[in-house]
Amino acid sequence: MRSLFLKIFLWFWVTVVLVGLSLVGSTLITSANSQTDAEGWKASVAFAVSGEANHAVDIYETDGSAALKKHFEQMHKARFVNSYLLDEHGNEVLGQRPPQQAVRLALTAGKDTLPFLPPYPGSDRFAAQRVIARSGHEYIFFLIAPGVPIRSLITVLGIKAVLGLVAVLLIAGAFCLWLARHITAPVVRLGDVATQIADGHLSARTPETLRKRRDEIGLLGKHFDRMGERIESLVAGQQRLLSTVSHELRSPLTRLSLAAGLLRQCPREEMQEYLDRIELETEQLDKLIAQLLTLSKIESGADAGPLREQINLAILLQEIAVNGNFEARARSCSVFVGPVEACITTGVVDQVRRAIENVVRNAIRYTRANSQVEIRMRRRGSLPEATGLIQVRDYGPGVPQADLEKIFLPFYRVHSENDSDSGGSGLGLAITERIIRMHGGSVRATNAPDGGLLVELELPLSA
Repeated sequence: MRSLFLKIFLWFWVTVVLVGLSLVGSTLITSANSQTDAEGWKASVAFAVSGEANHAVDIYETDGSAALKKHFEQMHKARFVNSYLLDEHGNEVLGQRPPQQAVRLALTAGKDTLPFLPPYPGSDRFAAQRVIARSGHEYIFFLIAPGVPIRSLITVLGIKAVLGLVAVLLIAGAFCLWLARHITAPVVRLGDVATQIADGHLSARTPETLRKRRDEIGLLGKHFDRMGERIESLVAGQQRLLSTVSHELRSPLTRLSLAAGLLRQCPREEMQEYLDRIELETEQLDKLIAQLLTLSKIESGADAGPLREQINLAILLQEIAVNGNFEARARSCSVFVGPVEACITTGVVDQVRRAIENVVRNAIRYTRANSQVEIRMRRRGSLPEATGLIQVRDYGPGVPQADLEKIFLPFYRVHSENDSDSGGSGLGLAITERIIRMHGGSVRATNAPDGGLLVELELPLSA
């Protein structure tokens, strides 16, 4: 049986049936025990045996054997007991054949007025009473109450109880059918959505009714939709990246081809100019391909490094500022390190260094001449939720409000007057965002109130 629906339905229904049967069995056993319980037997028989014994003897001596036989039959139907009457010679007056062990127990009954209730083997109950009739003859009356059979108990319970049990089982089966369908139907819908995604329909999502459920299946549907959205986003991003890479590579390759063609036709004294152009375009291609490989490794997790270690962010910022300040001099600006609090994080040193350097170099590229790039860091919160907030601020033209979130996308460049000589590929900030996110942090950019771009990198701290 491979159907999950049938498995759940049958297991639920069989469980309910077994529970119902166990309850019925308990009821029957309880009924049987209540009818054959020794203490109850003694309590009830103690008052009845003496009267029954005298009544039986009176019927026998007054109305004869036929009347006594009819009386005993009525007792058997009403009380499920077998009654016997022995004469003074120990013979059963109606010719019945009681068990010999019962006869022996009955003959030991005393002459007192109380019923004789000796233990009897098995589940049967036994009581005896010696009676002296008006005629002077001695009789011994005894009765045996055998364990009540199931058939008799069913008769006692009545046909209505049996029909009620059948009705309960049918209702339980219908409920189990609904419950099994309630559980498995969403799984089938999830399977259909998964098939659509596998067939290339990445926008397929789970039905609204499934997502509104407040149980684990509803939560599973939400997680499934989140997974679908992530897959769709990744595939769309890869497609955009492939398209953008093709475009970005085409431009330098076109210039390389053009320079090579002109090089073949130009005089010898002009060759150096075209050779320099070819060398420049080759370097740009090399940088672009290196950044693409870096981005690809970071997104795939292949560049996570074999070991993560503790990083002193204050020392790392000082090193980055020294290197950045040397590069900034060529653009008539400087790098200034402001207040820096002690912050220790855990991660891959080279990756964290690259992430911060990309932001600093981007700030150096766009800040105004004779200005400075400011680097600050402060501690936020307390362990274990403490974070270090690194702020890199330039005094350039800033970024349009609509583009602030897009500058961390691969190959996205803000159109400005500095684009022509910036030399950027649009991958630096994208690499930064992915490195910081991989280290459990976040990146955001805002325009400073008095001009320039402020980029904030927040990393979790370990000390």
